[in-house]
Parts: sequence; C-alpha cells; structure tokens
Amino acid sequence: MKRKYVIAVLTLLGLGVVSTLAFSLGDLNSSSVAGPVTVTQGATAEHLDTVDVKPYLGSDGMYIKIGLTESSEGITLDVAIEDSSDPIDISTYTFFYKTSGVSWTEISSPDYDSDTGAVTLPMTGSTFSTIKLRISKASSSIYTNAETLIIYETAWS
Repeated sequence: MKRKYVIAVLTLLGLGVVSTLAFSLGDLNSSSVAGPVTVTQGATAEHLDTVDVKPYLGSDGMYIKIGLTESSEGITLDVAIEDSSDPIDISTYTFFYKTSGVSWTEISSPDYDSDTGAVTLPMTGSTFSTIKLRISKASSSIYTNAETLIIYETAWS
C-alpha cells in the first residue's frame, strides 16, 4: 500500500518538474532562441490562413509553414525577411517547398527583387492545403536576425 503512494507522489513530482521545464523558456523575444516577431500578410494574400515560423534544424535557416484557406494546385508568394530596419539579403539563400505527401522540392531560380528584398517563390503540385517552405544557407544567422516576415500572394490556381 505504501509503495503505491510513494510511486504516485514521485510521479506527481516528476510531472511537476517536466511541466516547469516545459514552460520556463519564456517569451522567444527575450530568450536565447530568437525568432521573427511579426508576420505580415500582404493585402492580396487572401488564401493564407495561418503562418508558423520555426528555426531550421540543421544548417542555419528557417521553416515557414503556411496553411491555406482552401486547397490549391499552385501558388506564388513573394517573401521578404527584415531585421530591425532593413530587408535581409536572401538572394543567395536556397529555397525549398513541400506540399502534402511530397518530398522537398528546390525552387531552382527564385526571382529576387533587390529594391524590396523580396523573393518570388512559385509552388505547384497536386491539390494541397498546407505549404512548408525551407530557407537555408550555411553559416547564416537569418533566423536569429529576422524580426519581420512579409508574405504577399501574387498568383493562385
């Protein structure tokens, strides 16, 4: 009987420690794990529903997960990333996208606009409702320097 109580108490204590660790990281803006603090959808981004930004695991970069309001066979987005005052030059970065059930596909010749800092990313596939973007470059600090992510939808099919 006492053994069951000891196990129950230890289990509760263990859960308390785990939950404390899980929620003690604090706000991303003030912790050692930085990340974009603002996501702006352009006025024409009518099919973008949710945008989640995460660090890229592996070589430095970031993941952008975009949920769409309805299924699509193709979408083109202009994406710009800014630090506190200026666009970050992403013209030499590598861009990949992934739709439902498809492996990562590199966007071979993204169109970069040096005036706005935006890169045009066309994505196609079978019917999909979620897109994952991967923006990466070896030895980059894009994720820790980014403060604003701007997304404009420029084409839809």
